Amino acid sequence: MSDGRDPARAHPSASTAMHRPTTLQLLDLTGRLGAATPDQLATLMRADPTVMREIIEDLLQRRLVRIIETVSTLRALRPPAGQGRHPRAALVTDDGWARVLEAERVRAGTLIARPRPPRADQIVHHLLVVAALVELLAVRPGAELMTLAGDEDLRSESRRSQRMVRGARIALLPDARITLRAADGALEEIAVEILVSKYTSDDIRAKHTALPVGTHYYAPTARLCRRVAALGCPTPRLLTA
Repeated sequence: MSDGRDPARAHPSASTAMHRPTTLQLLDLTGRLGAATPDQLATLMRADPTVMREIIEDLLQRRLVRIIETVSTLRALRPPAGQGRHPRAALVTDDGWARVLEAERVRAGTLIARPRPPRADQIVHHLLVVAALVELLAVRPGAELMTLAGDEDLRSESRRSQRMVRGARIALLPDARITLRAADGALEEIAVEILVSKYTSDDIRAKHTALPVGTHYYAPTARLCRRVAALGCPTPRLLTA
């Protein structure tokens, strides 16, 4: 199954050689992710982190992306030395996404549905989802990102379906649904849930009970991984980058 685009352009994480991404490649991927740190984008695009930060700074000046300074000090999101203590999240502006749509119209006459960016109070949590995506691709050589449906996308999808069933209770949803395409073309859909320290023991048990079997659970600290295991739940994967 294919979406009709050139995978090397639409999904630069598939490349193995370090290169300088084009403006459209960067806007496309950032828009699909919803939000990501410059270093996450560099990893996914096999680009030099310093070069990536320079490109993003240029796009910021051109108002094609915007930057949100976060308050997180989690190791999984920590910027490299000399880049401050708090990660910066890059998001595509409406003008930036218009560039992507225009390129698609010229190239193939198709339109791309833009994923909903995370809410301001969910930025850090969403960046942890992208960190989980980095981990997933690292153990799947040749795999390509097809779609990342985040919290806002899944909630919208759930609300549309709930209107069709009167009286139905709102189901507990994962943080993201990621679709990857393997090197052989097979599609893999993965539900991702990020566990954080503010969750109570009851919260964690409820998630393991309600979320789909096969959901990939991640945690940003080793301490939280041990806490989850002590509850009798499967130990979540530790986010390391």
